[in-house]
Amino acid sequence: GAVQALADAGSREAELLLRLKVSTGDKEAEVIGACFAALLEMAPARSEEFCTHYLRNGTDDEVEAAALALGEAKRAGALESLKQAWSGRRDPQVRRTLLVSIALLRDVESISFLLERLKQDPPFAFPDVLAALDVYRHDEAVAEQIRTIREARKL
Repeated sequence: GAVQALADAGSREAELLLRLKVSTGDKEAEVIGACFAALLEMAPARSEEFCTHYLRNGTDDEVEAAALALGEAKRAGALESLKQAWSGRRDPQVRRTLLVSIALLRDVESISFLLERLKQDPPFAFPDVLAALDVYRHDEAVAEQIRTIREARKL
């Protein structure tokens, strides 16, 4: 669609149009998510800061869209921003999306954060963390750590 055409253009003007679209919003959250993803592809450093602004100050839909785009882009600096957003949000769906976004980063620090949630958070949070960790379902080392935590916590 239009977002992909702008992303393919790759120009500074296209970047500004995508930022404008995010700022003015859209009734479809997927459009905003596509804008964030395109921005992170076109201008990663500038766009990470832009997405982080929406993590801190956006509506629930904007937070989820920015989080998923950051997770999928695997930006090195995104973990701290995603963790802060997760700590600051109370809506269960937004928190689940933030956990999935952290898992999508697919790095050691992200896995460690999620495993710590399994170790420390109340048992009712366990299913959401496990759902996020599902992206590692074929990683035997992660699966073994999850089993060890479950046994230790008797979950």
